[in-house]
Amino acid sequence: MNEAERDVIVLATAQWGVFTRAQALELGLPEATPSRRVREGRWEMVQPRVYRIAGTRGSFRQRAMAATLWAGPGSVISGAAAGRLWGLDDIRTSQIEVSVTRDRNRRAIPGIAVRAVRTLARPDTSELEGIPVTSLARTVIDLAQTCDPATLEVAIDAALRTGRTSPTAILLRAKAVGPRGRRGTGTLRALLWERRAGRVASGSALETRVRRMLINAALPLPVSQYRIHDRGRHVARADFAYPEALLVVEVKGYRWRSGRAAWLSDAIRDGEIAARGFRVVTITWDEVRFAPERAVDRVRRALGRLAA
Repeated sequence: MNEAERDVIVLATAQWGVFTRAQALELGLPEATPSRRVREGRWEMVQPRVYRIAGTRGSFRQRAMAATLWAGPGSVISGAAAGRLWGLDDIRTSQIEVSVTRDRNRRAIPGIAVRAVRTLARPDTSELEGIPVTSLARTVIDLAQTCDPATLEVAIDAALRTGRTSPTAILLRAKAVGPRGRRGTGTLRALLWERRAGRVASGSALETRVRRMLINAALPLPVSQYRIHDRGRHVARADFAYPEALLVVEVKGYRWRSGRAAWLSDAIRDGEIAARGFRVVTITWDEVRFAPERAVDRVRRALGRLAA
C-alpha cells in the first residue's frame, strides 16, 4: 500500500468511512485506481463516485455522509434524517434526505431523497460529527411540514432541551425561511409561542406526551416542572402539578429507575411531597402507550375528589 492509499484510509476514517473519487485523486492516486480497487474488491461503491473501504461497517451516519459527498459542496442532510442525527425524540427514519440549492440540479437516486431549496443561508446549516446538516432550528421548521402535531411537539421540546436553540430563534428563522402559509407553520408558531411565554418546561419526551394527553382530555392545564418549597427551602420538583388542588402528577418512563437505592430515593421524595399536603398520581410509559384513558381518568378523579 502506497502513501496515497494510506492517506485515503485516514480521510475515510474522518468521514464515517466514505470518500469520493475526486478526493482520492487529489491525494495522489492515478485516475484508473478507483475502478481497479472496486474490481479487486478492496473498495465498494456506495453512491456514484463515492466509495468506502471494503469491510467497513455501515451506519446511518455513514449513509448520511455519503449522501452529502455525492450531492456535493453546500448540500446538507435535512428533514427527518436531520432530526435523527440531532437525536430528536420520536424522529425515527431510515430514509436519507439531502437538501441542495436549486441550481445544483440533483435528482433523487435509490436511498437518497433530494430536496431542492431556494437558498441555504448560513444560519440554516450546521455540522454534526463532521456531517453537514440543517441547523437545529431549521430542522424543527422542516419537520413542521411533515410531522403530526404530537410528534412535532415532542421534537420541539427535545430541541429546546439541548440548549442549542430557543423558541425565539426558531420563530425568527421560520419567518425568514418562508411565508406564513407554509404547511405546518401555524402549528409550529402556536407551540413555540406557548413555550416562549414560559408556560411549558418539559423535562422529557414522555412529559410532553403526558401534558398533551391531559390537554386533549380537556383537563385543566397543569404547571410543568413545579417546585415545592417549605419555609423557603426547596423540597422537590414535580413533573406536573395542580397547586390549588394540591395534586402532583409524576411520570415514569420505560427506563424507570430500579434498584434499592433508587427506590429509596423516590420513596423519600414522594414522602416529602405528601408531607406538604400533596397527593401524588403516577402515570407510566405503558399507560401513555396502551391505556391513556385509564391514566386520564385517574387524574380526573383525583382532581374531582380534592375539589369536592
